[in-house]
Amino acid sequence: MLASFLATALVPAAGMIGAYLGVSATSGSWALTATFLAAAASTPIAGRAADLVGDRRVLTILVATISVGTAVCALTDDLVPMVIGRTLQGCGAGVIPVGMSIIRRLLGPSRAAVGASTMSVAVGLGGGVGLPLAAWITEDLGISALFWIATAAGVSLAVGVRALLPPDPARSGESFDPVGALGLVAVMLCLLIPVSQGPRWGWTSPALLSLLGAGVLVAVFWMRYEMRHRCPLVDLRAARSPVIAVANIASGLIGLMYMLATLTAAQLLQTAPVGPYAGMGESILITGILLTPGGLVIVVSTPVAARLIRSSGAATALAVAAAFVAVGYLLLLRWHDAPWQVSVGVTVVAAGVGMGMTATPVMISVSTPPTRMAAAQALNVVARFAGTAVASALVVAVLEAFGDDHGAVVPSEAAYRALFVIGGAVALLTCALSIVAARRRLRHDVTAA
Repeated sequence: MLASFLATALVPAAGMIGAYLGVSATSGSWALTATFLAAAASTPIAGRAADLVGDRRVLTILVATISVGTAVCALTDDLVPMVIGRTLQGCGAGVIPVGMSIIRRLLGPSRAAVGASTMSVAVGLGGGVGLPLAAWITEDLGISALFWIATAAGVSLAVGVRALLPPDPARSGESFDPVGALGLVAVMLCLLIPVSQGPRWGWTSPALLSLLGAGVLVAVFWMRYEMRHRCPLVDLRAARSPVIAVANIASGLIGLMYMLATLTAAQLLQTAPVGPYAGMGESILITGILLTPGGLVIVVSTPVAARLIRSSGAATALAVAAAFVAVGYLLLLRWHDAPWQVSVGVTVVAAGVGMGMTATPVMISVSTPPTRMAAAQALNVVARFAGTAVASALVVAVLEAFGDDHGAVVPSEAAYRALFVIGGAVALLTCALSIVAARRRLRHDVTAA
């Protein structure tokens, strides 16, 4: 919950973070981007480390890292220290797959759906309730207060993890893969930085094309190395299996659909209408309140998904989840003239996302040996982070593409319609992929573990 809260804590203040740090809006955006990049690059490393040295030990380190990062952010109003602190917060995102591994170990495979549902509720509450909470704290107390509160929560959690979790069981004698870890970090940064910064740098800029080219080159060598390594950081052979491949692809698409809906809705709600352009002119706080039901509905949708997984299998639950998302985007496409209509549409999308966030970890859980559980769950989380990065760049690119010849500050309604159509199309693609998996009798339900 804390990791999810911190990932979105600065979203309500995105428009003012540059002024707060005394830099341009483009430079200030790194305070948001750094967290996602660090999370995507470090999460697989944290997952594999947990498999090798113990879940409780790694979880304690991760929560402590989050605490240090939030303290650094609380103490500064300069760009570089803020980016460093936000990077440390992102490095703590491994708490999600490591926590999922702990839950499966304590509950057993027969109750993996319950564990996945619990984790999804926590992630949903952290992001959903966190949006209006962060907006209120930022407006009334300031950004530094936001991070001091998170620091106190992080320190308390670090103590609680160490004191309350049972000791780690004996681990296998496998070794860590440092070359694979460095290669993965290089690949993730070379590919995700261009995706997140493309709208600002220009999609044909030399820096962007150079990074993409380097990322592809490093990825080829990294994959060959991992395939030959006796104890690879990422088990690519297992990742190619139908069940895990479908789960990871779907997880990326789920991240894309959720972030696309949230960012598009926030832009539509906060932007003041100017001439022929769309916008509702709501405040940061009101926008956060309107988006809150989207986070809270996950509390309801994830237990429903857990029951559906037990009765029909995870692939079927994923198909139903994608159908919910498609309905939500259809509502947004047809009705987005009033704030409450936008809130309803995003809430329906979030209901489907919550179900999908429950289904994909179960698909991973029932297809992975316990000795590689945290690493496998980490790859699934990375896929979701990659989807959110793509969504962020996509929203910016589409909104700018539908401006006037000089780059209008306020996009036209056609831009929002285009984004809702894209989100609906991705949802239908995810639904089709899940149906194909179910028809091929890929049995992912918990009772088959």
